[in-house]
Amino acid sequence: MSTSNAADRYREALAWLWSLVTDPQGKRFLRQKTIETRRQEMAAQLAHTKAFLAFASHPEKQVKTVHVTGTSGKGSVTMMIAHLLQQRGLTVSHHTTPYLQTPREKMITNDKMISQSFFADMVDELRGLVGDWDQSIGRDQPLKYGEAWVILTFLWLARTAPDWAIIETGMGGRFDPTTASPAEIAIITNVARDHVKSLGPELSDIAWHKAGIIRPQKPAVTGVTQPDLLAIVQREADEQQAPLYILNRDFSYSADSSGAVTVNAPYQTYKNVPVGPAGRFQQLNAALALTAVDVLTHGESNVAPSLAALTCPGRLEQVSEQPLVILDGAHNPHKMAALVDSLQLLHPQRNKIALVGGIANKEVLSTLRPLAEICDRVVVTRPDVPGKPARDPEQIANQLRAVMPHKNISVDESPHHAIDCIMSTMNREDCLIISGSLYLVGHSREYWYPSA
Repeated sequence: MSTSNAADRYREALAWLWSLVTDPQGKRFLRQKTIETRRQEMAAQLAHTKAFLAFASHPEKQVKTVHVTGTSGKGSVTMMIAHLLQQRGLTVSHHTTPYLQTPREKMITNDKMISQSFFADMVDELRGLVGDWDQSIGRDQPLKYGEAWVILTFLWLARTAPDWAIIETGMGGRFDPTTASPAEIAIITNVARDHVKSLGPELSDIAWHKAGIIRPQKPAVTGVTQPDLLAIVQREADEQQAPLYILNRDFSYSADSSGAVTVNAPYQTYKNVPVGPAGRFQQLNAALALTAVDVLTHGESNVAPSLAALTCPGRLEQVSEQPLVILDGAHNPHKMAALVDSLQLLHPQRNKIALVGGIANKEVLSTLRPLAEICDRVVVTRPDVPGKPARDPEQIANQLRAVMPHKNISVDESPHHAIDCIMSTMNREDCLIISGSLYLVGHSREYWYPSA
């Protein structure tokens, strides 16, 4: 097949997937709904996904999976677990969400993205199933975009049959479509404020959603430490008769000055494991990943684990050295606190400039304020996200000006134009941080790494 033909089929496959978006303007994010209504809608989505997977002969049951959720770190932990299992000579696929630049990032096996032609083949298979479904069962229950992606992922895994698949939840856990998979182990990284309209309003509600990925009689690992939230996770584990491994009770970790971690896991101690991704927050992520693999394998391995070669795009990622530019997709207060902590540790003397933006359904001010406070200048821009409205940059700028009136805060509607303007004025002591939204980070990353 010619390259141009493969590219055409790939574009057609993406166009079909995008056609399943029922609300391209993202008006659903602006509608007021009760918690009960949102839970009913999410439960219906999961039930619909499970029904379609059953119609497709249960591809989700054909591969051993690891399921990862949490307010922060779940993408990094997913990639770390995949990396550690791959070091053991296994074939490992992983699925993260959202993607930064190309949808093919959501389907990676042993560090290689699915090809355009294979992706088109898988979408063709799904389209055929959708046609059969519509004719026999579900004409009045059309497949939605989010459901289609999860089903497509499980079809791909069933077709490629890796030794393991590591699956990141999209949102929450209990009702997320990825929970259709009968995972061998669940990882709950932490619980903090994010997706409050959908999962909240209280942290206890968010913890209940996250705990919902624990499977009957299957182990779970958690980094949750708040006693009241941990009690919710423990209660779910007890109800599922699932062994729960808790940070600082069943495993612990420490880090040296280089960032290497030593993890006292349930079965083994892993000493001085190098961690490639930058940021102090990645040390806990590494401890969770190492513990999950330790529990899965009962500590049996002749391979010394290492995360030195792993990179996590969009997570404290340096894309330019001169001038220094860092991308980080922090989009909630918990993630932003970790980013600010790492920036102050790694670049304490730098003059910092922030390029930020956010999505309409996020707590933008509480997220962006800590970063703005350590920056000499803040430029607010608009992420371009199909199906999800961006928060108006002028509104964000005015909110920031209201709480820090002496800060240099401006607006540029175009992320790439903003990058051009900022970099043209930077000197050797400056550092540009692009953050506030994974979508903004993905868009900005095109400036240095064009997806074409």
